[in-house]
Amino acid sequence: MKTLRDASNALKRLYEAAERDYFSFGCFRDAVFSKNGTEKEKFFMYPNTALTDDEYNGLLSDGKLLLDGYPLQYYLGTEEFCGIEFEVSENVLIPRTETQIISRYAIENLPKNGRFADLCCGSGCISLSVLYHRRDTFAYAVDISKYALKLTEKNAEHLKVSERADIKQCDILNSSETEELISEIGYGYLDCVLSNPPYIKSSQMEKLPDNVKREPALALDGGECGVDFYGSIADISREVLKPGGFLYVECGWGDEDLVTDIVKARNFSAEIKEKQFILFTKR
Repeated sequence: MKTLRDASNALKRLYEAAERDYFSFGCFRDAVFSKNGTEKEKFFMYPNTALTDDEYNGLLSDGKLLLDGYPLQYYLGTEEFCGIEFEVSENVLIPRTETQIISRYAIENLPKNGRFADLCCGSGCISLSVLYHRRDTFAYAVDISKYALKLTEKNAEHLKVSERADIKQCDILNSSETEELISEIGYGYLDCVLSNPPYIKSSQMEKLPDNVKREPALALDGGECGVDFYGSIADISREVLKPGGFLYVECGWGDEDLVTDIVKARNFSAEIKEKQFILFTKR
């Protein structure tokens, strides 16, 4: 009869053979055990707990799934962002730690009763984290994907910020849809716009790590030069921002100058806060 210890040893052999560096073995083992109903405390206290063949094989099957490149966050169904647990799925980009820079800046710099938009919102992690930490603010969360927006709605409900979030579907590369979006939000109505749009160059998509390839291409592919979205983001922002309002975007590594030129041409001043993050102010 197999035990939790046997399963752990078998997972260790799989992990070492796969030579993956997405996560430590401890994180990998704990995720597989937890997903299958065994918290790590139980494993350490009762490692000789007996397993049925189905339980044992299920643990190994899940381990192989992760080691084949299936993202840990999709497997667990959650990811932490700005101290909040967000539900994630294969329909959205997995929130990145570095993107918290955008949310934190907005949390600290939005005026009292501030209004803002999150373009290409995905799971809603940027806008909803701001709403959660700044209870006086209101957000427009915008994405092209209806599946992403359903998840944003679910996360908003979980965080109890739904009443301060207007969730809208819009293809921001479509001029007629963006005109409608601008009209719905209002000219000169917002204090800031935030965005982490797709910015991977199309030619680089096939070169991404296996786990990143499992994320939706719609949330990754930024076109031939990786900057297809920034002109539209700037055009929308120019219309909906108040004078002096700010636009904060994330971009591809090394694309800071190109993105800066695109947005500055729309009557914005620019400041590269750090690699991949640019703050623009409407003149």
